[in-house]
Amino acid sequence: MKNDNRPRINNYKSSGIEFIEITNNVGLTATFTNLGAAIYSIRYDDKLMTYQAKNVEDFLREDVYNGKCLGRVSGRYPSETLIIDHKKFKLHANEGKTVLHGGKDGISSKVFSSRVFSTTEHIHVVYTYFSKAGEAGFPGNALFEVHYILSNNKAKLKIKLLSYVTAKCPISMSSHTFFSLGKDSLKGTKLTVHASKVLDMDPNTLLVKKAVKVPAYLDYSKGKEVLKDIDHPELNKGMLKGVDHSYIFDEVNEDKAQVTLENDQYKLDIYTDFDSVVVYSDNFDPHFEADNSKLKSRRGVAIEPQLDQSKDRYLSMHDEFSHFIRYEFSKK
Repeated sequence: MKNDNRPRINNYKSSGIEFIEITNNVGLTATFTNLGAAIYSIRYDDKLMTYQAKNVEDFLREDVYNGKCLGRVSGRYPSETLIIDHKKFKLHANEGKTVLHGGKDGISSKVFSSRVFSTTEHIHVVYTYFSKAGEAGFPGNALFEVHYILSNNKAKLKIKLLSYVTAKCPISMSSHTFFSLGKDSLKGTKLTVHASKVLDMDPNTLLVKKAVKVPAYLDYSKGKEVLKDIDHPELNKGMLKGVDHSYIFDEVNEDKAQVTLENDQYKLDIYTDFDSVVVYSDNFDPHFEADNSKLKSRRGVAIEPQLDQSKDRYLSMHDEFSHFIRYEFSKK
């Protein structure tokens, strides 16, 4: 801890990518990078709270989303011709005929510009990226801003996601951060999601359909271990190999933790003004060595607050996309 009671900020580069590491006064260290405006890692109480590719070279891969911001559209989006105001746009699919997390050339693969400034209570890291019309097949220019706001004296990190467009376009940003809470697997990790509805999906494409009542094997509304029903037949057919589902919150409530993740040592409360969240139980081996585990899957769980995928997610010129996600860590 600094004697002058100010957080420590370190800047360094690796493989041509800039990293910014901030340690606050209560032992929370967040490392950010301008590639995908990403959270590279979060440490608390000298323990790794997230999991990430151990080697920077693996993190640089376009198919590795760990910690990166997603867009123009998070989640899965059909790649059929997009028609807006009678104009046709062909999106760049990257998962068969599906656009995953913005498709090929999504913002998670882009290098953002950055700036850092501080206030009495917080350190701010701001990333900005300008996406030209036609990038990934989407219409119009789009400006993306990602604000990381780290509390000086509390174990809190807030993400503010902003976007503006010059033409009507689907926009839905999110953060694809995996949490491990100091462990090397999800065994014993309990999850609570305040949602009684989940989006039904086609197991062969994982494209969502409509909201339905959460079945028992997917129900985390009262809290249960992430892996309790992971072997249920309905979670293991088609492309499904575990939990990879979009939950619709019972209410949009900025003052209530919509998602809680905890184990015997640590607890993470997640606050947001988004209306839904994707929960992904790290189902597939991404063919890289993780920084927290020697396992090939189930090393952490991705919690991705975002807009309801079953609804219209278009942003028009002169409108603003503005949402937040806040992480609050605590020790048991």
